[in-house]
Amino acid sequence: MYMVARVIENDPAKWSKLEKIRFLLDHWHDIFDAGLTRNMEGSRSTPSSRAPGHMTPMARHSSVAELENCLRTLHDTEPELFKHLKAYRCNVEWRNVDAHVRVRLPSGKWDTIETRSRSRLVPRWVDVELNKLGEVVGGKVYRAELHLVMLFRGEVFIPDALWKGLTAPAA
Repeated sequence: MYMVARVIENDPAKWSKLEKIRFLLDHWHDIFDAGLTRNMEGSRSTPSSRAPGHMTPMARHSSVAELENCLRTLHDTEPELFKHLKAYRCNVEWRNVDAHVRVRLPSGKWDTIETRSRSRLVPRWVDVELNKLGEVVGGKVYRAELHLVMLFRGEVFIPDALWKGLTAPAA
């Protein structure tokens, strides 16, 4: 099953708690990968199986630490939900997909443009329901996400280094 990942709003401060948690989980590997994030400013892992070693400033961010605690709690209380969430968000494989989108020009004529987007490769066994836009709206993944929103204490913040590393133009 192929899904296109998208961000609704380009300002994380305007995102809901759920959207911020989803963003952090989608980039969980990036947060803890010291080699990948060294230039952004720290192994594909679960909260309980992360390899010991150097932790980057992003991995020590308060929101990341709180989310890791919430994931541990989810793992201990709802292991089935945790398994589906981990497979869909944390350990997901991505690929780039070319798509042709039909757009209306100012002149009123129609044209087709080629776009490129990231596509999530989801294992068949993952219980997830998606709407037409590819957003999670049901299934065990959604229930796990709602569980994390309830468990998360305080406001969720996206680490500046992660946001800038993913959105700043290459030098």
